[in-house]
Amino acid sequence: MLASGSADHTIRLWDVTTGQPLQTWQGHTGQLRSVCFSPDGQILASGSADQTVRLWEVSSGRELQAFHVHTNWVNSVCFSPNGQILASGSDDQTIRLWDVASGQVLQAFQVHKGRFSSICFSPDGHILASGGGDQSVRFWEVASGQVLRAYQGYINWVESVCFSPDGQFLASGSADQSVRLWEVASGQVLQTFQAHLGGVNSVCFSPNGQILASGGGDQTVRLWDLTSCKVLQTFQGHRDWVRVVCFSPDGQSLASGGGDQTIRLWDVASGQPLYTFQDQTSRVSSLCFSPDGHTLAGGGLEQLVCLWDIASGQTRQTFQGHTGWVSSVCFSPDGQTLASGGADQSVRLWDLTNGKVIQTYQGHTGWVRSICFSPDGQSLASGAADQTVHLWDIASGQVLQILQGHTDWVRSICFSPDGQTLASGSTDGTIKLWDLQTGKCLKTFRADRPYERMNIAGVIGLTTAQKATLKALGAVENSEQETDIASE
Repeated sequence: MLASGSADHTIRLWDVTTGQPLQTWQGHTGQLRSVCFSPDGQILASGSADQTVRLWEVSSGRELQAFHVHTNWVNSVCFSPNGQILASGSDDQTIRLWDVASGQVLQAFQVHKGRFSSICFSPDGHILASGGGDQSVRFWEVASGQVLRAYQGYINWVESVCFSPDGQFLASGSADQSVRLWEVASGQVLQTFQAHLGGVNSVCFSPNGQILASGGGDQTVRLWDLTSCKVLQTFQGHRDWVRVVCFSPDGQSLASGGGDQTIRLWDVASGQPLYTFQDQTSRVSSLCFSPDGHTLAGGGLEQLVCLWDIASGQTRQTFQGHTGWVSSVCFSPDGQTLASGGADQSVRLWDLTNGKVIQTYQGHTGWVRSICFSPDGQSLASGAADQTVHLWDIASGQVLQILQGHTDWVRSICFSPDGQTLASGSTDGTIKLWDLQTGKCLKTFRADRPYERMNIAGVIGLTTAQKATLKALGAVENSEQETDIASE
């Protein structure tokens, strides 16, 4: 038997031999993030974006208990080897140990900053391992709740890319907690900004190109002066990771949204909050101002596209149609059309006058993570988990180009101001610039990793695993280079 949890809020049990579904359980009100059988197979635990942990009787599908203590997504659940304790890890930055029989909390650990990933008991049940968005793995003593050991890792995937208004520079935000400023012509890193204490999920240039905004897993928004390369402002107020930042067209205000289910509007000059939109019921994954600056569009987990009136803070329209998380929204340059893309692998165009779908573009075979209109409004680009970028003709809905070259998810895309070039950032750690006339990759940017180009050929005492780790961090094993050096 196999159990699965889904974004449709259901748990399914499957017959492994036949591949047929045996049972479907309903009870959660948010996306399922983790399921786990008890060692004896009689109970199934589930964790969800609805912030609850639930225990189910496998034979009947009856819900036995629901634990309502976490204050954010529950991303991982795991039984102890004897089945008496259940561990749950959440984006509220805690791990909780539950007594399965009574449902009482036995321990609560304050853990990783940023998003929480996974937990696992050791075979003897005395140690619990956890991994999180702060790129660390920690080992906890179950009896005392103390950290026994912590290993710090390195993740360099590119979360966000943005061209400067003049097209000469490209900014990128990375999971390694860095913001980088690249010179487009040379592909060189001009500046690396480091102040965030979590992965950088979004970057955005101000309309005049003098300020760069970044939002991160440390729950902050930072404004960077591109002349002095120093932090101008740090906006604090979000209670979870900041997923997206977006300047208003006049550059006087900045919108931010994230995991705390709020959208915040900030005054750029003073750093003061202007307004907080709190009617969201799920994480905010994308924001975009209309060209006139009067409307803000947003999308998130609840599968809706929402429009807010900036002056009043009230919801103006809500569009329904996606069947998965809406991860990206974008206004057309004339402000007449809104595009959205999401986990249902589709891109949709909406008529803003009546809220109807004009077209649905289907062709991706993975989650659509980012969409962007060309400056002339005649085409639309989409980047997805299928490792490709699609270029769509707005009038016909036909695919003009499929750009292939990334080896992992495409997480962010952005047109150059002249519309001739497209930038794409990926989980593979690279940024690619594409010529949209030919569909060819012009340049590939990659930030140096901690051991970039370090030759480990001939180094004595390294295990195979250690060598693999060093190579993942940029090291090379070049025996020819070693021979050349020796001959000199």
